[in-house]
Formats: sequence, C-alpha cells, structure tokens
Amino acid sequence: MSNDYTAGTPAAPAERESLALARLLGAVTLVQTTFLLHNDARPAFDASLEALLELTGSSFGFIAEAACDADGAPYLRTHAITDIAWNAATRAHYERYHAQGLDFLRLDTLFGHGLVTGQVVISNDPANDPRRGGLPPGQAPLRCFVGVPLLAGERLIGMIGLANRPGGYHEGVVRMVQPLSSTVGAMIAARRSELELREAKERAESANRAKSAFVAAMSHEIRTPVSAIRGAIGLLEEVPLDRDAARVLRVARQSADVLITLIDDVLDFAKIEAGKLEVEAVDFDLFVLLDSVTHLLAPRARKNGVHISTYVDPAVPRRLHGGRDRIRQVLLNLVGNAVKFAPNGAVRVTVRPAAAGIRFEVVDDGPGIPLEAQPSLFVEFSRVSERRAESAGGTGLGLAISRRLVELMGGTIGVDSAPGRGSTFFFDVRCAAAGEPQFGHDLATGLRVLVAGEPPLRGALRDQMAAWGCAVSEAVDLDHAQRLLETSGDAPFGLALIDSLGERLALQADQEALARRCRALGIPVARVAEGPAVSLSPGRDGIGADFLLPYPVPIAELAACVARFAGRSMDHGDESATTRIRARLPSLGRRIRVLLAEDSQSNRLVTAEFLRRRGCEVDVVVNGLEAVAALRTLVYDVVLMDIDMPEMDGVTALREIRAFKNAVARIPVIAMTAHATAGAAEQYVAAGFDDYVAKPVDGEALIERIARWAPPEPMETQAIELAKFKRPGVAADEASGLLDAAALDRLALDVGHERLPEMVRIFVRELAKRERRVRSARGHSDLEALARESHALKSSAATFGAARLRAVAERLNEAARDRRTGAALAAADELLAVATPSVAALARRFRIDLDAGEAA
Repeated sequence: MSNDYTAGTPAAPAERESLALARLLGAVTLVQTTFLLHNDARPAFDASLEALLELTGSSFGFIAEAACDADGAPYLRTHAITDIAWNAATRAHYERYHAQGLDFLRLDTLFGHGLVTGQVVISNDPANDPRRGGLPPGQAPLRCFVGVPLLAGERLIGMIGLANRPGGYHEGVVRMVQPLSSTVGAMIAARRSELELREAKERAESANRAKSAFVAAMSHEIRTPVSAIRGAIGLLEEVPLDRDAARVLRVARQSADVLITLIDDVLDFAKIEAGKLEVEAVDFDLFVLLDSVTHLLAPRARKNGVHISTYVDPAVPRRLHGGRDRIRQVLLNLVGNAVKFAPNGAVRVTVRPAAAGIRFEVVDDGPGIPLEAQPSLFVEFSRVSERRAESAGGTGLGLAISRRLVELMGGTIGVDSAPGRGSTFFFDVRCAAAGEPQFGHDLATGLRVLVAGEPPLRGALRDQMAAWGCAVSEAVDLDHAQRLLETSGDAPFGLALIDSLGERLALQADQEALARRCRALGIPVARVAEGPAVSLSPGRDGIGADFLLPYPVPIAELAACVARFAGRSMDHGDESATTRIRARLPSLGRRIRVLLAEDSQSNRLVTAEFLRRRGCEVDVVVNGLEAVAALRTLVYDVVLMDIDMPEMDGVTALREIRAFKNAVARIPVIAMTAHATAGAAEQYVAAGFDDYVAKPVDGEALIERIARWAPPEPMETQAIELAKFKRPGVAADEASGLLDAAALDRLALDVGHERLPEMVRIFVRELAKRERRVRSARGHSDLEALARESHALKSSAATFGAARLRAVAERLNEAARDRRTGAALAAADELLAVATPSVAALARRFRIDLDAGEAA
C-alpha cells in the first residue's frame, strides 16, 4: 500500500468538518445503542470515554459521577477511567476497585476545582497552575487537562476529565464534544432515575399500593427499549456461535426474560392496586389459546428436558366467550413455573367442565410443595424457597397476580401438592359457550390408531384421542408395533402415529420400516417431529408419512389430523397464527416490500433485520414526514408505523397517506406502539389503521400481520435493490474476517445506503494519514504516538466494519499502553500489512473504484 491514499492532498476544511461531524454522530449513536442494549451501563460509559479520547486526541481521562459523603463533602466516583496505573501500588488499587468505581476525594486538585465550582476547568500548564494540588509520586506526566462538568438542570451530577491533548485544550474542544458529554450526563441522570424508581417501587410495595402515574409512564417508556433488547437477542440466536459466545447469549436471554417478567409483573400489579386492570371478554378458540401457550414455552421445556402436553375434555366447547388474554397470562405463569421446577419431567395442561364454568389444571411430576408453604404461594413477594427462586429467577409476583386475575374473572385458584408426588395448580373461571360444540366423544368414533413412541407423548396422545372416540393401541418400539400390525385381524388400524423424537424410534431406518409396513397394509401414517404441521404426499418427508405434527403437539392440529383420517369434515374454527402464516406466505410467491417508520434507532435496527431475515425487503425512515415522502416516490406492500415519533406522529402521517389521490392511499398501514392498553386495537383501527401490534413486538405476530395484509401481487413492479453495493468477492471478504457484515449493515441503517460510498472514501483517506503516522512512529519506537493512533483507528475501523484491522489496532493499542515495545512494533507491522486488503475489501463491498492515489 502506498503511504498516502490521497497522494499527499490535504483534506479540505469542509471535508475535515464533515468527517469530524460524522465521527461525533457515530460516537453518540454507538453510546446510545450500547446503553439501550446492556442491562449494565458500564459498557456505555467505557464506549463514551473511548470516543472522547479519540475525538479530542487525548491520552487518558475519566468519566465520574458526583456524590457526597456522610459529612456532605463532594467527591467523584468513576464510571470509566483509562488504565494508566504507574506503579505496583496504583496497579493493585486499580485492579481492585476500578470495576466498582474509583473515588476521587481530594478537592485541592484541578478536578476538585471543577467539582466545587461547577465550571469548566482548562489548564495547559498544570505544573504551575495554583489550582493543582500535590500528586502521588511518579504519576504519569500531566501536560494539560480539561474538566467538563455534567449538569442536570443547575445541579452538578458528574464530570469528564481529559488529559494530554497535543496542543492543549480550549473552549472549542469543549463545544465540539458537547453532544457526547450531554449524552453521558443523560446516562448518569437516567441511572440515578432508575435507582430512584427502584426505591420508589420498594416503598410502594411495602405500602401495598402503586401510583397510577407510575403505570402510565412505565407502560410506554419501558416497552420501547425492551422491544429492541428482545429483538436483538433473538437475531443473535439465529447466528452460528462458538460455545462461549452461545453461553453468554443464553445468559443475556435469561436476563432479558427476567427483565420482561419483572416489567410485566410490576405493571400488572400496579394496575391491580390502582383498580385499573380490566378483563376484556371476547369470543376465542380454546385450542388456539392452549397451543399458543405450549408453543411459547416449548423452547424452555426442551432445554429443561420437560415433556409438555395438553388435554381437553370433549364436554368443553372449543368456542368460548371470556377473558382470553388474562386466562392465557395465568396459564403462562403456571405452566412456566411447572417447567422450571419439574426438570426432566412432564407437565400437562388439562381443561374440564366445572360448576362455575371451566377448570384449567397444570399438573407436573416435580418435587412437590410442602403443605405448610402452600398458604403463602399466592401472596405478593412470597416464595416457597429462596434458593429455588434464585436459581430460577422471578419477582415473587407471578402467582399473586394470577390470583388477582382469576378473582377479577369471578373464579378461584388453588394448589394440590405434597413432597414427592408433584403439584396440580388449578383455577376455575366463568366462560360461556360461543357456538355449538364442535367436538365430542364421537369426533373419531371407530377410528383405530396405533401410537408408537415414548411413554409421555404416547400417554398424552392416547388420552386425548380416546376422549374423541378413537381406539388406541400403544407400541413401545418397532418390534412391538410390527406385532400389533400383524395381529390387528378384522379391526385394521385407520392411522399410525409415529413419535420421531423418542429414543426408541430415533433411527430413521426404524421409522421408514414401520411406515413401509403401514403403507403395505393401506394404513395412513402421521409423524410427530420438529417443524410445522403439514399434509404431505406419501414419501415427501423421507419416511412416507401423510401428515406431520409438530412438537409439542398442538391440539387443534391433532384434532384436524384425527378428523381427516376418521372421514369427518370439520370446521377448524380459528386457525392458529402459525397455521395462517404457513398457509398465507407461500401463496405470495414473492418478497414483501415493507416501509418501517420508527424513531428508536435500536428498534429500527432489530425490526428491520428480523424482517429481512424472513424474506422481506425493508426501507427505514425515522418519522412520519419521511414516511409520507417515501410513499410519494416508492411503492410498498405494507407500512409499519410507530405512533409516537418526532416532527410528525404516526396518526398524522396516516391521514396524509389516506389523502393521496392514487392507489397508495389504500396501502395497508399497521400501527406499532408501546401504549398496549385495553381497547388500543379498536382505537387505532378507528383512526384508520388496518391493524395494530403492541411493543415489545412478538416476531411471529408481526409476520402474521404482514402476511394478512400484504396484497397477493405487488402494487407496482418497481423493485428496490437494497443490496446494490454487493459484488463478487464480498462474501469471501466477510468469511475471511476482513469485514464485519453486521457492522456495515448497522452503518447503512444509520447513514443511508446512498451515503455509504462517500463515507467510506472519507474513512479510506483518514486511514492513509494514520498509516503514515503509524509507520513514522514505528520507525522511531514512539509508543505514545502508536497508542494514540491505534486508539483512534480501532474505533473508526469498528464503525466501518473493518474487523481484522480493528482487532490488530486493539492489540497495538494495548501493547503500546503497557510499554511492551517488542509486541507494539510487531503489531504495528501487522497493522500496516492488513491495511491494504482492508481498503480493497471495502472498495469491493461498496463498489468504489479507487483512483491511483487511493488504491493499494
């Protein structure tokens, strides 16, 4: 690579200003996103300090929060600090305390002066500055210093300290980083507010009440970032990861689940205490409700080795009228607890008639609950075992909220349990029949079924099909199944159900042998396996099955399967969401084009990536004005519209769209909002939206809405090529580790595809300058210069997805800071070597034809 990509031409002032602004905005975006995506705020403070050092060219610094000791004297406690310990004692002190924060207690210092006065402190001659007190012996040389106070209104809440910038500090430097320093101040203020909210919640809990204002504020403000957290983790779970990364991600998922549960529990409890929780009675499909519960909890059950199943007494109508959403909430809590506390066991949800309506039971074969502990189960913040609760997570509110919900529905809840014989949680609620019964004891009378598989699944299928009138024979393995087939005599089987997941029929050869024997006898075959329920032509699934049933087996699809092979035609009632999606999406035969209007950057990133991975083409705008402008020039199949956006909100934007004088006025628009209150769906449909989804957005529900409203044919044939910068060789660059595709996609969302080539050119020119400085510093063994250049480069390389370059710059920075001369010089050589292929890879990725001054 040449020493200068720009052939020695200095950057124009406008170009330098543009680059500086881009770096500043990129830093603010990175910090805000990091703050949103981490439960722990420390990574965001660390990222803030790195950005401040890079933007100002400073060598070291700190970010600290202001506090007062017991006597009222102010001091600072760090949230982030550069590792510049200069001797063994300070190294030990740093390593012991830096994670929890180092305390700066002395006020006869430059930072102390800023802490006392609340004013910016600039000192370009600290050795002779009267505000500078004594320092520990041997401290790293302090050539210049700036202290920037962080304010919340007129109150000092923290300080940023930076040191040793070439050329010193001035007010212009302070103004330049003001957006980032304001962001840091906002993070400290938010963190304080979080602690204050936690204390307020504890006071509310001790007084057994909550404020209605707390409910209204938290319902929206918390759901928006939680939506991004859940979505981001979901996207990461789809990426192949090594064992350590997968373990970390599992911890993140568990933490997110606990956070979501805590939020939902606290909000519901607050609503109950304020008398604002309502139960909306609607017509619903009981089978769909049960299947949604088992589907949602299936991954957790699979992880814990728990078999989960359902049973519905044929005397219970499938179509009911009652508190569907609250019944589902109670079931999720009870089944979720059973799955947690019955590892490697079985959990069954049963529904039976009761004197007061319908009885739901959740039965597990777990360790059971002592009799003396049972009275406190449904009391707020009470747990049977603190040790068990800590291992499984939870708030101590779930069962108490379930009791309140059941009581609101006019029912009762209880438990029957004893140590060593499992537990049965039950609740009765009032539900009325909403139509004629579709199922009874005669649904499949006369159908003889062979079930081959493991005991838990065999038993569950046997009980449910027998209740519908089937004659069920159970086979424990292949040989047993063959004997039953041979001895069926004058009463042949009308259906064979094979459990492909059980150990006794785990070999596909055994399944194929059983299926072949059934086909030879003219017996239809259904198979339980991972995946969707679907009817098949014989042989399409690899063993010759006619029907596939997913696991856990949905009762709606089991009923459809049994009715089909019993020769019964049946009204399926409400299809499950997954069934509608599977039936709808394949008929589209094309990619759905979606316009996403969302002002939250983290939610934009997550939602857009989720939709793209599921075959949609997505364009993103940040407010209603941009949405209306986009629809004037491009045509989409569906618009996803956030409600609360700056400049123009979603409702106003919808009115603008409906006023168009062409077909765009009829485009389906789906509202997305964190205002998930009762009646919200009706409110937004009345406002003109076609549909509504609540935040946190459930991915399956979102896809179902898009599938429901997207037209079968595109409104126009015009296509948008979102990957217009791709060309041959890009995949190899990403596979080799030169480029980080995810980082580049994030950058594209932030700055727009059309600006990417220009931004990359700016980065390439900056890289050329830094390469010259690194080469010069390497020749003079100037470790301080190498540390400064590599520190700046590792951040910008990460922003532009130059993954290998970033990693080498990081190693160089660490070696130079630790004064390891040999390692630093070797890393400098590696950085110079990797710069050329990095530039070439970026040029391929973004279709940039570099001129002679820029190309390697």
